[in-house]
Amino acid sequence: MSNDVQMSIKLDRQLREEFNGVASSMHRPAAQLARELIRNFVKSQRKEPSDSTLKAMKQEEEGDTVEISGFDDMLAKCGIDADD
Repeated sequence: MSNDVQMSIKLDRQLREEFNGVASSMHRPAAQLARELIRNFVKSQRKEPSDSTLKAMKQEEEGDTVEISGFDDMLAKCGIDADD
């Protein structure tokens, strides 16, 4: 049995035509391109916690407090680059 399901979305007619045109110019079915775009979007949103974040989470679970001296310090302790 297949795990595939269908998803219906509403698009502006012009956007659909442009998307189909782009897919056609790439010699790819529009559905295949849409699946790839969705897959890449989901992957880009999946963020694994850094080692620092995991350490802070473990400390919190154990009842330890984490001292933070400001927003940038908090980001650093969570392993997040403030420039992102």
